[in-house]
Amino acid sequence: MEYTTEIVTGITALFIILFYAVITKGNKTALTFLKEGNKELKVHKLMHYLGLAAIIFAFTLLAIPFFLIDEQGFLILLAIISILAIGIGLAGMYLVVEYKNARVIYNDEEIQIVNYKGQPKTLKWPDIQKISVNSFT
Repeated sequence: MEYTTEIVTGITALFIILFYAVITKGNKTALTFLKEGNKELKVHKLMHYLGLAAIIFAFTLLAIPFFLIDEQGFLILLAIISILAIGIGLAGMYLVVEYKNARVIYNDEEIQIVNYKGQPKTLKWPDIQKISVNSFT
C-alpha cells in the first residue's frame, strides 16, 4: 500500500472537519421571515451539503479495501475503514436530518422549537425565565 499515510491523513482531516461541523452547528443558522410576523431560524444550508458529502465519502471509503483485495492484512484494513466509514456516514446523516427538521420559529407571542426528529415544542414568552445555549446539544 503506497498511499497509506495519505489516505489516513485525508480520512483524519475529514473526520475532524465533520466533528467540528457537528459541535458548532448552533453557530451556523439562517434567518427567514415567514407570514404573519413569524421568523424562522434554521441550520445553515452548508451543513446539509457537508452531510451529503460525508455520506458520499463514506460509501467511497468502503470501496477502497476491495481495490486492495490481494494485499496482506485485507481484513484488518476492511475493519478499520468500515468503522471509519460508519462514523463519517452517521455524522453526515445527522447533519442532513438536522438540516431538514431542526428549526426555531418565533414571533412576539411565542417560540416554537422543532428538534432534529421533527418534534415541536411551543412556549409563550412570559413562561420563559432563563435561556441557555449549548452548542454541543
